[in-house]
Amino acid sequence: MEKIDNTVFMNIHRSIIIIFIILAILLPSCDKSIDPKPPKSIRDYTWTIDTLELPDPFQNLMSSMYAANENDIYLVGHNSTGDFNGGMWNYNGEEWATVKVREQVGAYGTLNAVHGSAPNNIWAVGGSFEYATILQYNGIKWKKHLAETSDGIYGTPLSKNNVYSVYVESETAIWACDNGGLVYHYDGNNWEIDTIKVVALDSLDVFQLYNIVKYNDEIFVTGVKRQSNEGWGELFLLKKNGSIWEIEESSDYGIGDPKFDVRLFVSQTNNFYSLGTGGIYLRLNKQWKNIFSIESSINDISVESENNILAVGSFGKVFHYNGNDWYQITELEQFSEIYVDVQLFTKSDEAIIVGWLLDGYPQKTIVAHGK
Repeated sequence: MEKIDNTVFMNIHRSIIIIFIILAILLPSCDKSIDPKPPKSIRDYTWTIDTLELPDPFQNLMSSMYAANENDIYLVGHNSTGDFNGGMWNYNGEEWATVKVREQVGAYGTLNAVHGSAPNNIWAVGGSFEYATILQYNGIKWKKHLAETSDGIYGTPLSKNNVYSVYVESETAIWACDNGGLVYHYDGNNWEIDTIKVVALDSLDVFQLYNIVKYNDEIFVTGVKRQSNEGWGELFLLKKNGSIWEIEESSDYGIGDPKFDVRLFVSQTNNFYSLGTGGIYLRLNKQWKNIFSIESSINDISVESENNILAVGSFGKVFHYNGNDWYQITELEQFSEIYVDVQLFTKSDEAIIVGWLLDGYPQKTIVAHGK
């Protein structure tokens, strides 16, 4: 038998060892998953601007937004042509278009607020000097609700049931309030209308309800008592306790340093905020604490968590809170004189901000889209 050189076996053995060493290095690295990129900070978003304008009106100013998701957003507000066109807009993920509400429900006046709990349960409210407007969207079309109303608690034209705010908990729990001191509740079948009479009024006083929310299974509403020709007065936070309403707290309105303001907001993390003149207030142990102070006003906030808050206000101001500090996004100052509404979409890492262009003709709405 032919003899095989031992060096051949040694070389083969050495090669096998090297291969195993290489595999031992490579295989664990192949098994490692690639870590996803962290979410982009709102402070680093890239912003694009959409302008909502129509050929006829000299004013097209949307003041309230409800977003079922980032591809289904509704805006409502004032349009100088009345309710013929432009009082409601919808975004479908690609473009903004007016919603032909009048063709579905007839005359409806001016819409002041929109809110919902799902794409097929959206409500818009408003009115005129003659009637209240309450509209419902079921995912297919808009329907007008004819709530039986009265003149409220004072007999002036302002009490003709112009509904200012709506809060939608579900299809069977809708709350609204108006400028006549009335609170509306819908249970899915019937409307119940309650008159708030806990605030003493003189003959020249008016009492207007501005905002309504539900917090910890209790209904809260803000109302302002003032003389009809004055811009200042007394602000009340009212709470429904069974079948009666109680004054929870009061503050100066339009003068001095307020304890809170007319706008109420309840976050998904179940924190209770008030916003307006002086900034943002957080309610803790039945007391308001100013957590962000500003000389002008904050008009809306969106809260993803207590460490991720986007706030918008007057004079084109937009601020972001990251848990450590408040940072102004100065890039957005150039696009609008006043921002009125904001919504964060954390799953898609986006933000929508609604503002007004008031300097020039016509006055119009802009929408800032950040990614």
